[in-house]
Amino acid sequence: MDKVKQLCEKAVVWIKANKKTSIIALIVIIAIIIAIVLAGCISKNKNKKDESGPEAAVKGYISGMSNLDSEKMLKYYDAQGAVAWTDCSGNTAEFKDVYDDVEKDDIEYAEESIENSLEYYKDYKSFSMKVDDIKSVNEDEDCKNLYKVKTKVTITTKYDEDYEEDESTETITFVVYEDKVIAMEF
Repeated sequence: MDKVKQLCEKAVVWIKANKKTSIIALIVIIAIIIAIVLAGCISKNKNKKDESGPEAAVKGYISGMSNLDSEKMLKYYDAQGAVAWTDCSGNTAEFKDVYDDVEKDDIEYAEESIENSLEYYKDYKSFSMKVDDIKSVNEDEDCKNLYKVKTKVTITTKYDEDYEEDESTETITFVVYEDKVIAMEF
């Protein structure tokens, strides 16, 4: 205990004798702490940006498909938007008006269709999809928050032991509205 007390007393004496050096050292330490905090905030914001947006919606949707996880797919899917996109035949100028008029039964049917579409692949021994590259992301001129995301996707399937694994690479354009997939165009 005496050693700690002596050490503290020596530190206080040195700080009083070297005020300018002590102040500069304190400022440097505070600046380092601020820099570390700011770097952490920037890093968190960057990660949040990566978790949203049209690219993240496509990646999340494909991940859900690959895992045959309809809940994950529905997290990145806008059933109302899918119905509206079909009803307006992809006419972006009409999309928002049609979107607002979509009926609840049609939304439920579109959600059920996502769940049912995975049943086909559950019979496969293996099925996977992965995003190889996001080639382009273009916001529509007529409709704010509507994007076309051109994506290179690899699909790997194997029906059963008697079949060889099949791998194909496709370019698929995903239509994304407000960070949710509404359509795929092949």
